[in-house]
Amino acid sequence: MEPHELAQWMQQEHERIGELMRLLREKIAAVPQTWVDEWLGELRDRFEHIRAHLQKRMALKEHEGYLAGVLERRPTLSDTVDRLRHEHTELARIADGIYRTLRESAPTDRLLLHDCCRRIEHFLTHVELHEGDENRLVLAVFTRDIGTEG
Repeated sequence: MEPHELAQWMQQEHERIGELMRLLREKIAAVPQTWVDEWLGELRDRFEHIRAHLQKRMALKEHEGYLAGVLERRPTLSDTVDRLRHEHTELARIADGIYRTLRESAPTDRLLLHDCCRRIEHFLTHVELHEGDENRLVLAVFTRDIGTEG
C-alpha cells in the first residue's frame, strides 16, 4: 500500500471507528429504568458491530496493512510492532468478554449492566490509546526520511 493510500485508508477508518464509538457511548451513558429489553438489544447490536469492525480491521493491519510496511522501512521498530500486535489480541479478548457478558445478561441484571457499561467505556479508551499509538507510528515511519550515511 502506498503511503498516500495508507493515510487515506487510516483517515477513513479513524472516522468510521469514531462514529461507532460515539454511538456506543451514547448508548452506555445510562441504563434506562424502562424499556431495558430494547436498550439491551440495541447495546448488544452496537457492541457487536464495533467489535466485528475492530477485529476485521486489526486482522487487515497485521496481514495486509501497514505493520509489515513499518518493519520493511524500520526493522528496529519490531518491539513496537510486536507490542501493537499483542494489544490487538488483548483488545479482542476484552471485547469477547464484554460481549459474552452482554449476551448472558438479562434486563433485570442491573448491576451487571452498569458494570458492563463501565467496561465498555474502559475498552473504548484502550482502543483510542491504541489507535493513537498506531497513528503516531505510521506518521513517524511513512512521513520521515531517516536518510542514509555516506
